[in-house]
Amino acid sequence: MEEARPVTVAELTRAIRLTLELGFDDVWVTGEVSNFRQHSNGHWYFTLKDAEASLECVVWRPLTGRMPFRPEDGMQVRAHGGITVYERQGRYQLEVDRIQADGLGALGLAFERLKARLQAEGLFAKTRRPLPAFPRRIGIVTSPTGAALQDMLRIIGRRFPLVEVILYPARVQGAGAAEEIAAGIIYFNEQEPVDVLIVGRGGGSTEDLWAFNEEVLVRAVYASRIPVVSAVGHEVDFTLCDLAADVRAATPSNAAELVVPDRAELALRLRTQARRLQTALRAVLRGKQERLEALRHRHGLYRPMELLERQQARLLEMARRLDRNMHWRLDQERSRIETLRALLEAHRPTAPLERGFVLVWRNGHLAARAQELAPGERIELEFHDGRLPATIEET
Repeated sequence: MEEARPVTVAELTRAIRLTLELGFDDVWVTGEVSNFRQHSNGHWYFTLKDAEASLECVVWRPLTGRMPFRPEDGMQVRAHGGITVYERQGRYQLEVDRIQADGLGALGLAFERLKARLQAEGLFAKTRRPLPAFPRRIGIVTSPTGAALQDMLRIIGRRFPLVEVILYPARVQGAGAAEEIAAGIIYFNEQEPVDVLIVGRGGGSTEDLWAFNEEVLVRAVYASRIPVVSAVGHEVDFTLCDLAADVRAATPSNAAELVVPDRAELALRLRTQARRLQTALRAVLRGKQERLEALRHRHGLYRPMELLERQQARLLEMARRLDRNMHWRLDQERSRIETLRALLEAHRPTAPLERGFVLVWRNGHLAARAQELAPGERIELEFHDGRLPATIEET
């Protein structure tokens, strides 16, 4: 029996490749994502695994933008594509062209993991800033072709047409959408200052809204110096962007209502305040008028000359009393001065000399007793009109 001709490795590998690529060109594979990485050229590489086997997968860069979300390690997903064989290394892999969450559990797991990590960093605990009451410029980051944008523009134009609206167009789903929305937030903070920002899109599935759960967008919302309104999906939808924003709107239409006042309501409030002001002014004027009327009929104002005469009489009487008091006071002071003058005169040191008394000075001191003097001692006698020297002859 003739032995079969051996084939080369390349021939066998090529045959395997043809068999696999023709037989498995349209397959769905479910498994857990592990070892996810994004190459510098933009391709995605990851492994799908279960308890018994693993499968290498690749998403080429042109297709990453069409993916509803970027896989994360630990997510349970369903991937669609075809098997290809890399002949040089003898490896096969799944070229993925579509990807879905395998139930809500996979996305829910990724959501809770990222939420817990960002919450631990404090990204959801910032001080919520109030929205400006009368903004002049509003920035919107959303899809330029979505119905959400048209709804917001219509409501803003109806409620407060004086405001300026500036759009930053961005994709709102699929790979790269989160980066575009984050770039829009950064753009308004650094290049196009506005008073308030609306970030959002219309409703959709969990996968459609996933861009608003990605870390790059949440961090951009947290870092914004401009107050941010998150308006993602419907009222029941909830994203991490909502937690980081200053205000969460139930819908994009609700966001438009939150950021601008209603001019009709403002006009009604102004009319109401004007009526209240008029009523208050009328009450004040009526009170002043009643008081003026009461004053006009008072006796003093009704007969002013009589009032003036009485006041003049009072002033004259007060002047007479003042004059009497002044004379009495002057007499008292004169008497007191005379008494003091007499006392001073009585106690004047030279008064006794005028009556014949003499002061005896001894060595510059008054001699009060005769015993202080000795015969032959020189002294001075002070009279009222001068001093004379003398000598003690005997004591």
